[in-house]
Amino acid sequence: MTEVRLLGPVRVVVNGTERPVGGAKQSAVLAVLALRSPRLASTDQLIDAVWGSAPPESARTAVQVYVSGLRKVLGGDAALIERDGDAYRLVGPSLAVDVTDFERGVSEGRSALRAGDPVRAARLLDDALSLWRGSPLSGLESLPFHADSGRALDDTRVAALVDRADGLLRSGALEDAIRVARQVTIERPFEERAWCLLATARYHAGRQAEALDTCSEVRRRLGDELGIDPSPELAALELSILRQDLEPPLPPSAPAERGAVPDAAATGLPALPEPFVGRDDLVAAVVERLGTARLVNLVGLGGIGKTSVAVAVGHRWSECGRPVVFCELESESEPSGALDRLCRQLGIDPGDDPAEALAVVEAGTVVVLDNIEQVEGLGAVLVGILEVGRLTILATSRRPLRVRDEVVVPVAPLSLRSSDGRPSPAAELFLERVGRVRASLDRTAAIEAGERVCAALDGIPLAIGLVAARARVLTVEQIAARLEAGGDSGLERTRRRDGPARQASLAAVVVSSIEALEPTARELLPRVAELDGWMSLDLVETVFGPAPGGSVIDAVEDLVDAGLADHDDDGRVRLRRPIREFVRRRTDGSRPVDATAVVARVRTWVEGLTPPLLDRHDDAVLALVARDQDPLRGALARARDLELADELAALVLALHRYWLLSGRITEARRWIEAACGLAGSDGVNGWRLQVLRGTFAAYAGDPEAEAILAAALDRVGTDPDGVGPVDRVLVNGWCVRAAISAQRDAIEDATAAAAAASALAAASADPTLLNLANDITGYVAAYAGDFAAALEAHRAALVTLRGRGDEYDVVNVLTSMVDDLVGLGRVEEALAVSEEAFDLVVRQDSVALRAQVLTLRGLALVCAVRPGEARGCLLEGLRLGRDHLPDPFQQAVRLALLAVCAAVARQDPTAARLWGAAEGLLRDTRISVRSQLPAGVVAEVDGARSRLGRDFEVRAELGGATAERVIDALLDP
Repeated sequence: MTEVRLLGPVRVVVNGTERPVGGAKQSAVLAVLALRSPRLASTDQLIDAVWGSAPPESARTAVQVYVSGLRKVLGGDAALIERDGDAYRLVGPSLAVDVTDFERGVSEGRSALRAGDPVRAARLLDDALSLWRGSPLSGLESLPFHADSGRALDDTRVAALVDRADGLLRSGALEDAIRVARQVTIERPFEERAWCLLATARYHAGRQAEALDTCSEVRRRLGDELGIDPSPELAALELSILRQDLEPPLPPSAPAERGAVPDAAATGLPALPEPFVGRDDLVAAVVERLGTARLVNLVGLGGIGKTSVAVAVGHRWSECGRPVVFCELESESEPSGALDRLCRQLGIDPGDDPAEALAVVEAGTVVVLDNIEQVEGLGAVLVGILEVGRLTILATSRRPLRVRDEVVVPVAPLSLRSSDGRPSPAAELFLERVGRVRASLDRTAAIEAGERVCAALDGIPLAIGLVAARARVLTVEQIAARLEAGGDSGLERTRRRDGPARQASLAAVVVSSIEALEPTARELLPRVAELDGWMSLDLVETVFGPAPGGSVIDAVEDLVDAGLADHDDDGRVRLRRPIREFVRRRTDGSRPVDATAVVARVRTWVEGLTPPLLDRHDDAVLALVARDQDPLRGALARARDLELADELAALVLALHRYWLLSGRITEARRWIEAACGLAGSDGVNGWRLQVLRGTFAAYAGDPEAEAILAAALDRVGTDPDGVGPVDRVLVNGWCVRAAISAQRDAIEDATAAAAAASALAAASADPTLLNLANDITGYVAAYAGDFAAALEAHRAALVTLRGRGDEYDVVNVLTSMVDDLVGLGRVEEALAVSEEAFDLVVRQDSVALRAQVLTLRGLALVCAVRPGEARGCLLEGLRLGRDHLPDPFQQAVRLALLAVCAAVARQDPTAARLWGAAEGLLRDTRISVRSQLPAGVVAEVDGARSRLGRDFEVRAELGGATAERVIDALLDP
């Protein structure tokens, strides 16, 4: 399923996993398509929504790029963007848009209200409102369409709140009606219907004075701020309250027969904890479950908040007039004792058979059994009771009971998501607890550090409460810093004195849960703790190896059941961060984990996975590696920290193509530098790492790249017998060296490097390496002015690549062919080839490749004297470069071509500034901007230079001194 969420920040969730949508403008395009789905949205409508009445020249191209990017985000058949002429529509068999779901729920709720079913109406409206996660379309406030669309959505939300208050009032849930109506009057102080409902609910709750005050307050507001009188309905309501003859919203019903549970006060139901945050959706879901299931089990780690949720559900159930009884089983260990305790809580004589005695409990009674895992064998007994009795059971447990008809509801940590400047639920709890021990706390100033604390604790309420107590001696910032540094946070030694011993500290909770694990799971736990984040079951099985006495899948399931691990819809698992850190630090005599062996197993796994990437762009392999990027980074970090030079080198060499093809250049450089620092430059791995170091420096536009490559490659030489196995690292290193030399007009050096690449590729007889050599031979020929030879070499490479279906390398060669065809003056062919490249590149993940295609298409359009279209492509390429991969060489070429566009339009001062900015970016290199463009194109800039005279140089010098500001001014005018 693909979910598009607009009722808060714009989000896309595919099969339970959130995907990055992109920048504000791309998010806005998605929002407009989702709001109109399944109707068409024209390109003009999208442009108006994003840019309003003054769109840039690149708007149409940008919309095309944004749509292409969104297609990748949405992920395929479940939801897709169709094109129909000059318009697009968002459709899909498994597409869910929260706005659509919200509006449908509001409509159904209002229908139920009109049909005289206020209980159902209130529930439906509550479900609809629960979809909201903050201000609608949050983050898009600066874009033109937000004002109208965001306001319309918020108006619908407020109207739904008013209808919900009406339903609650008619249902007799007076306090809830008061709370909801009051919320509306605070948000919309002139919403008279909400004021009427608030006054009516207060009156029927026995608070006549407050009801009259409510009428007086709205009368004053309307008069003072709007200069109008209250409506006749509000005036009549005030008069009825004064006379105390206000009719009830519904005829009073007879008191419910409650049998052994006379009222909520007699059930033993504890008061709601303060604050009770972040659980409204879960409480609503459990209440709904209790309407159809008779055994619901809230399952989670000790201290996760199961009891608080159960208490809240009990209060919600009781407010609906349903019998509820709460029974704490902490001190019980036998089923007979637990049942006896429950009978007495209900006021029933247990007699000789408590189970039989419970059969008389009234149908619809909800029994809350807290800490049921303490009583061995109780699950089977409860199944027998449910077969003959009529009660409903809501249990809390650290593990599923695994009995018939059990509905398991996992209780997760508190959410770490904040919105509209408000703290996340986890941080709200933390700051409230800190405020109890530090009265001087500045909550607003502490929110950012509080969020970091809660992220380090993974939102676990018990951990949050324990760490908050440290605020007696530490500031919130100090607590956050100590947790992030992995130092002593007091988490294990801080103990609560108001709970059971097994929840006295997080350490006690984790140890208790570990002791209850099956042996296979206990053995798996410390191994998995060596790795960070979400990991696939394939990787877990590789790291753990054969499992004595049970399967790895069973062990993972045991960890999840115990609340020690989470799992997601993609089949991945992760240990919660505090638990992972605790397990790593254990010094209780448990068998230590060989971290070296864990890293070696990860290296073996990734070495078996990534070889296809050496031959071609393989989306399936890239997705598999991306799925496990958290533990892979963890393995890299462990290898670095433990100074495992060979393991770190092997991991880097196995992952380098993944980093390149997915655009993670900065990350690649960080790990390559770390590996070089451990391995040095000796040995096969040493020189291969040095070659990679220079190659990725070139990809990042580092002016030191050529020197690094030269040092490495000259040391290795070109004798195939002397370099060890010839692979892509070595051949590509020579190719990159050739490209750098060509760019700085050192054609002789470039030709020699290309020849070295060809010789090594020929010795290997590897088709992939031969294609690399052909490509760089053509590239150098183009820089030497022999465009016919370049085109021939690139066409030869293209034939082979098309046969293999390698779209990534096909796009690379097509972009080179655009350059060749432009050099030959065959502009229309260049345009056609650039169009094919663009159609292919939108299916790739590589931002760098997309920016490169836009640049070459811009070049072809400039040569075709279509400067307006060229400018659109070049600006979008410039934006991608700035935001994702600021390669100075590529950015300089884009600026130079934009200067040509300005010169063609006789905007000579602009042309001068842009040309100067291009030269400024390459000032620290030996590359000339002029040499990167065809002579006919450069002639346009020379024309501007002649027309401006000395003023051209002045403006160019100014542009060169402020190149980054020139780029920002172009992209964010």
